[in-house]
Amino acid sequence: MFLTKIAPDGLSDSRSRAIHSKRIARGDNVFREGESGTAWLITQGATRLDHRAKIGCDGWTSLAVAGDVIGTGVLLSRDYDHTATALISCVVRPWLPSELEDGKAALLQTLVRAEHRVSEAVLLRSGTAQQRVHRFLALLGNIPLELPTLQDTADITGLTKETVSRTLSAMAQTGLIGLTGKQRAQFVVSIA
Repeated sequence: MFLTKIAPDGLSDSRSRAIHSKRIARGDNVFREGESGTAWLITQGATRLDHRAKIGCDGWTSLAVAGDVIGTGVLLSRDYDHTATALISCVVRPWLPSELEDGKAALLQTLVRAEHRVSEAVLLRSGTAQQRVHRFLALLGNIPLELPTLQDTADITGLTKETVSRTLSAMAQTGLIGLTGKQRAQFVVSIA
């Protein structure tokens, strides 16, 4: 899995204008494992990365947030080795290392960012349910943010849907998070 975080202004103005962004609705795929395509920069939102093809490796493997580059295996002439699905609505745009002004710095950032994301993923599966859910929501980014599905949150935090539901309710009741909206379309409006 290759992830990197780059500033949206890492491209020259003319190249930035030439790249077309794509909006991905929550639950829709950015790409599927086994397909070919391009690497993508997430400019808004977050995605989950899953392995589907290999027996024993089915399910969530990582997540990527705004600023991360996903699908970089295709730069080595490989097919996508994960399926990337929007956890919350997101915006992505094609990314090529040749479009960066300093390719070496981007490669170093890739290594550092991948190591950092692994440690974040481990933390999402350790601690109390409240700590896990709190870390996950904080990692997703700017407030207000669209609340991911209970199943996505459960998969990523290693909890059950029921535990996630109870934890979110308890966090809202104690003021740790502020929620607004209806059950299937809630938004987090504050995180303490």
